[in-house]
Amino acid sequence: MRRGLPELVRPIDELHAVIVARAEPENAIALYILRGGEISEPFVLQFDDLASQPRSVEQILRELMEPAATESTDEASPKRTAGASTTACLEDHLALLARWFYSRPREGEIFFREPRPVGWPYRRILRACRRLLAPQGSEKHE
Repeated sequence: MRRGLPELVRPIDELHAVIVARAEPENAIALYILRGGEISEPFVLQFDDLASQPRSVEQILRELMEPAATESTDEASPKRTAGASTTACLEDHLALLARWFYSRPREGEIFFREPRPVGWPYRRILRACRRLLAPQGSEKHE
């Protein structure tokens, strides 16, 4: 039924994604996780600091994003029915998301969580981090 529509167009309860963008510290990436259309505060991955970590970047992403999948299904309905301020907040988040998504050129990339068994595309997210951290001159423009 959504054939021909952008990936962004989906029921709000199914709008789970992560936006990957460059962050202010050098060699850092900001992750904005969307849970039911609501945008979380950015989580900054500083790759210089991660080199000394015993965990892989993929493991850090899994720990960060997997709880989002279970929380969003458990908490999505009560939040939406809480009142007008919650609705206004969700509308603001969706407006910001749409403005960013349809902007050209768009800074960063978005990845959607697919229904089980697929889930989050961790390897694609990691490749996007590498592209975003590449020196500006080496990027390929569309």
